[in-house]
Amino acid sequence: MSPRCGLSPIIFDGTHTLVFQGGPGISGSNTPATLARWSDGDTSGGGYTGFGSPPVQFTAATSPIVDLSFATPQDRIRGLREWNQGGSDLGDLDGFSSWTFEFFAGATSLTTGTMTMGNGGAPFSFLLPGNQELDGVTRVRLSDMRKLNPGATAAPLVRDVQALQFQPTFACRRRNGTLEWYVSNGLQIPASDVVPCP
Repeated sequence: MSPRCGLSPIIFDGTHTLVFQGGPGISGSNTPATLARWSDGDTSGGGYTGFGSPPVQFTAATSPIVDLSFATPQDRIRGLREWNQGGSDLGDLDGFSSWTFEFFAGATSLTTGTMTMGNGGAPFSFLLPGNQELDGVTRVRLSDMRKLNPGATAAPLVRDVQALQFQPTFACRRRNGTLEWYVSNGLQIPASDVVPCP
């Protein structure tokens, strides 16, 4: 079998809310623990954070801006994965519908684009076009956010945001014949995210 690689979601080390602009605040108290839930690996319904907001749609001028950072630069970044919404009902339109992302290496902008999300508990992924990979990534900035339900006030909510990194994968065949794929940190990768290495 030829070598295989896969898209591994990796957690950001730090989260920093730059500005609320129009005044919306983090749900609950504005504490580092709440901010850290933007990227902590907990994708359960209860492991969420987000913004309380007026019952109108965000605009570019009123959208919060959130930076998600890495303690050390990361290579081979291919995109983002987001687990939308929060609470016991993951289909009640209390999540994000889109945001603008911008990847940085230090102060240098690497690329920017728009990621769209939907209603429901499954994760949403954005891959850079043409198998593009970014090296030296230190942070991503999320801005120009939009709500799934513009009239919601306890929204928008998010369970987790992770970067997608292209890594070598390792096969493991279970005794029952099931073939599973893992990356070096032991994280299992869905077979749909495994491709031949370039």
